[in-house]
Amino acid sequence: MDLVGRYSNPTRKLELFLRLAQLEQHGHSVPRLPRQRQRHLTPDEVFNLLVAYEQGGTINELAATFGIHRTTVLEHIRRQGAPRRTGVVLRRIHEAQRLYELGWSLRRVGDHLGVDAETVRQTFKGAGLELRPRNGWPVEHPG
Repeated sequence: MDLVGRYSNPTRKLELFLRLAQLEQHGHSVPRLPRQRQRHLTPDEVFNLLVAYEQGGTINELAATFGIHRTTVLEHIRRQGAPRRTGVVLRRIHEAQRLYELGWSLRRVGDHLGVDAETVRQTFKGAGLELRPRNGWPVEHPG
């Protein structure tokens, strides 16, 4: 590997950055990318979010309802000390397995149970269930 050659030629991004810095130094305005709009919940909205969560609303449903990211939903739940619902797939493993064997995708099973597809995959793998190939990848065997 030629480290000198690799690091002696600036990348395209670096060149662009240097040109923009020169423009700013000479008093030219440089267009800025818009900042991500933050959605802050009011205390009433946080209360309603927790009530909906305690009534069985999924993280993804709550994120869509309140217009926030799912990690923000999880953070509100954590901050308020609400108990997390864990082990949903494991508690309903027979139903999840039956749906998967009917041809449902991991994503569809996850949506049905209110969890991410990766949660379903990890639970199936941990339970020793065989998974179908994913996008041409080899089948994962138990063990």
